Amino acid sequence: MADELEVEGRELETVFEARDESEAWAVQGMLQSAGIEALVQSLEFPQDIMPGVGSVAVRVPVQQAGEARQIVMSVQNNPPAVGELSDSPTKVPSPS
Repeated sequence: MADELEVEGRELETVFEARDESEAWAVQGMLQSAGIEALVQSLEFPQDIMPGVGSVAVRVPVQQAGEARQIVMSVQNNPPAVGELSDSPTKVPSPS
C-alpha cells in the first residue's frame, strides 16, 4: 500500500488513537505535511470490513514521535477556526 511506511528496520510508536478512521487519516496528513512519516493502522478489525469497530492508530518512527505528539497536541488544544482550514474562504449561500 502506498500510504504505508517502509518499516523494515524501523521501530514505530503510536502517537494518536482514534475510533474513527477518517480522524486518523486527517492526523496522518497533518503529520506528513510537517515532514513526519506516518502510518495509519487498525488495532482490532480491518476498517474496510468492519468500519467503526475497534480503534485506529497513527504510528510514526520512534525518532519523530516527540515532535509528532507536540503537533497533535497543538492542534487538539488550538483547533483551527472555520475559514482557516483552506486557502479560500468558504462561501455560504445567502437565504432566498
